[in-house]
Amino acid sequence: MAMSYRDPLPAVHGSVLVLENDVDLGPLLRDVLTMAGYDVFLAQSSSEALAQLSATSMAAAVLEWSAPDGSGEVVADHLLAHRIPYVVASGSIAQPVLPARHLWAPFLPKPYTITDLITAVESSRGSGVPVEVRPASP
Repeated sequence: MAMSYRDPLPAVHGSVLVLENDVDLGPLLRDVLTMAGYDVFLAQSSSEALAQLSATSMAAAVLEWSAPDGSGEVVADHLLAHRIPYVVASGSIAQPVLPARHLWAPFLPKPYTITDLITAVESSRGSGVPVEVRPASP
């Protein structure tokens, strides 16, 4: 049976965490990444994202930097410590405001295109986390 353009691809690329506090954008990102072949876990807060990371092995993440209960920085630090690549996608910050330890991550300023999103996720997975980057000290 042939797949229609609306049928999602099997989750062949692994699991991706999406931290997005916009209730309209989050499900859209989930649908787009699912159609691109990812198994997507959506979180609307830093605490939800950290809980998902504790429960599921992720291949990558897409982070809104300004999460309602804290900062995407907390989640990015966790991802960095566990060597999970991530993309920072935000409309509330400029890339130079990111701490130096996170400047290596692809940055998508909102609004961005579907192609930009998928390219950034694939790029982050392909390049991984630089060896010389270390998380913040506790």
